[in-house]
Amino acid sequence: FSSSMFILPYTTAWIPLFFLLVVIWGAMSWALSPPMQSYLVESASETSDVQQSLNNSALHLGIALGSFTGGFVVENSSIALTPTVGAIFVLLSFGTAYYSLTKRRQHSVRPEMENRDSVKARRFTQAESDTFKKESVNENLIPIV
Repeated sequence: FSSSMFILPYTTAWIPLFFLLVVIWGAMSWALSPPMQSYLVESASETSDVQQSLNNSALHLGIALGSFTGGFVVENSSIALTPTVGAIFVLLSFGTAYYSLTKRRQHSVRPEMENRDSVKARRFTQAESDTFKKESVNENLIPIV
């Protein structure tokens, strides 16, 4: 993805190669969203709705920041430099993704997980979770006679 952004300014002389690179770039950028959303749901499924909302907000904030940065680069330099600056942002994002993944691995084995009977360590299976949801709903129902 970032390599296509670095190469982009050098392909404008030959239009078919430029369009091919733009197609690859677009496909790669849209292919990132589903795995990222899946990762957020897997990391903490009980708060996945909040995570998805914050992720969407961060995405829009990133678009705004990229637009501002791109405008700044065009205003003070050359338009040919914008893909390079964008690629630098992509490389920075790789750094944050690496940090997130390594942090997740560090916290995946916690001392309190050794005692499976602990309240903190208790993880419900999907069947237990579904049963709990059904019981909660049934307790709140008022019978209509």
